[in-house]
Amino acid sequence: MSVVAIAKANIIVQEYGISSPDEIDLELIAFYRGLIIQEKELIGCEGRLISNKNYGMIIINKSIRENGKKRFVIAHEMGHYELQKGKNNISICDESSFINWNKNGPQENEANIFASEILFPRNIFQEFCRGVKFSKDLIIDLANYFHCSLSATALRYADIGNRPIAVIFSQNKQIKWYRCNKDFPFQFVDLRIPVNSYSFAFDYYRKKELPNSPEEIIADAWFTKDFKFKFNYKLIEQNIPFPSYNAMLSLVWEV
Repeated sequence: MSVVAIAKANIIVQEYGISSPDEIDLELIAFYRGLIIQEKELIGCEGRLISNKNYGMIIINKSIRENGKKRFVIAHEMGHYELQKGKNNISICDESSFINWNKNGPQENEANIFASEILFPRNIFQEFCRGVKFSKDLIIDLANYFHCSLSATALRYADIGNRPIAVIFSQNKQIKWYRCNKDFPFQFVDLRIPVNSYSFAFDYYRKKELPNSPEEIIADAWFTKDFKFKFNYKLIEQNIPFPSYNAMLSLVWEV
């Protein structure tokens, strides 16, 4: 976890007196910090930053449909600008920059951390979660409250939420990425294998109806390659489908 990225984001949150998500006006904050934001057709990337020592321009792919994703891309590019301030900088970020945080180098990882801290200020986020039982409904409520995507919200909860969870995203039956809270009992999901038949996510890809409530599963559904794996270890799974992408956001936690 980048202490510098967290500190710089928190300084901005405090400087502008942000006390609720409605006050996180990225375009206005960016403007005050020397950035102009434009939307254009981009090929092969979701966002770009071009900056010199004092000013910069963020260009966002016009084809991004979801407002929550657009906000994360803007905040990510703001992170590059703030973390490299005082230097000439050109940043070109594709889809993987926002998903595989630890596989695209420290700068992309730090920009994502910065974006999460700006979009989901820690104190506000944790206060919203206080005393609320975890389920997919909490993730949906948080996403609506912070005007962010469900994926980004689930990832933030996995990092700082009040219950240790694992977040697993799959598409076309293939696991694409995951995040486990440091206190979750398992830490590794094999990206080389398809969604396991023991999971409810597998049922979704077979066109079966998903249960609306959290349901018990065993660790075999997701974590067979984890070095702490235990057969028949009981967990809870609940899923948020994305039908237009044939994708699934799976939330897993302990019983």
